[in-house]
Amino acid sequence: MEYLGYALLVCAAAQIFVPVDRMQPACAESKSRVEIIEVQPATTYYTTRVKKVTNTTKYPPYAPQQVQHSVVGHEVLKRPSTTLSGGVGQDDDLDDGINRGAGPVADALLKQAPQIGNVKQIHLSSDVFRLWMQKNWPKLSVADLKPQYTVVVKGRYDHAEHVLDSCRIPYMTADNSNLKTRLPQAALLVINCPGELSDSSIDLVRQFIDRGGSLLTTDWSLSGCLEKICPGYIYWDGAYSKSEVVDGVVVLPENNLVGGAVSPAPWKLDDKSELIKPGARKSVQILARSRQLSFEDTVNLGVLALTFDFGKGRVLHLIGHIDNNTDLASQSALPDPSPQSIISLRQVISLNFIMNALSRRN
Repeated sequence: MEYLGYALLVCAAAQIFVPVDRMQPACAESKSRVEIIEVQPATTYYTTRVKKVTNTTKYPPYAPQQVQHSVVGHEVLKRPSTTLSGGVGQDDDLDDGINRGAGPVADALLKQAPQIGNVKQIHLSSDVFRLWMQKNWPKLSVADLKPQYTVVVKGRYDHAEHVLDSCRIPYMTADNSNLKTRLPQAALLVINCPGELSDSSIDLVRQFIDRGGSLLTTDWSLSGCLEKICPGYIYWDGAYSKSEVVDGVVVLPENNLVGGAVSPAPWKLDDKSELIKPGARKSVQILARSRQLSFEDTVNLGVLALTFDFGKGRVLHLIGHIDNNTDLASQSALPDPSPQSIISLRQVISLNFIMNALSRRN
């Protein structure tokens, strides 16, 4: 009996360690039945060793921002109130925090605005502009306006004079050679993209706004001249748009420059339109923003149009152009018609600014 148990133990051990042809005779002599079980080889795992190298080149070591708070008796010190002086730029000399049109209420209007969907291009006749003018500015007759009230600096890309012609608003053109003689009688100055003004012309325009004139600029006029005319109020953030139609949302509905506007509405941007960064000035008011464009600019605001007071005058700047289009064969084609008002949102804001300026002069 002891021999038999020993033989079974030997056979069991042989199942694992001894080849099959050597194991079978021993099991036959003990007259015991042994099952041969095939054993699969174990899975092999491979590992990679990563050598840590000290960062000495591209990226600086991360250092959390240090924030210091000045406190007295557990109360944060408050900035003294601004004293208005009436001088150019002096009233807006201190950082006012969030611009109007960029706060929580404006953010909510932007986020809650429905998508504009597909936009169909239409062709406009000049009658459409005149009907809009009669409806929204019935007390101001363009027949009473004089050409010297409106001065247009022609541009290579935008042609605001096409819209003025459609509205039958008379105007005079100017450039660096004759701007000095045109501005004294003007109430409104329109500078088309790209705003190529000399240093002496920039000084003339600054004086024109300071004494109560209205300035309307578009697109590349931002870096071309507006940053120099009114330093600290508005900047080009260094980025460009694509040639596209984005959503335009009015975020300051109480402002008179958006009267008669429908929101949301399409807004045509041209290839490489300069994206806007508003300055932290008291009088800066953002009129329209784009949810789509907010993902492209550096401040995530998607500013399309803003206005501000400068001295006794007023300024309006638009991203994109006033003209119907710059890249289509037909000048009457409008790629971003606005619901109900038909003309585009950018043209509604522009014409409100133009008529407001001329009504004060008239």
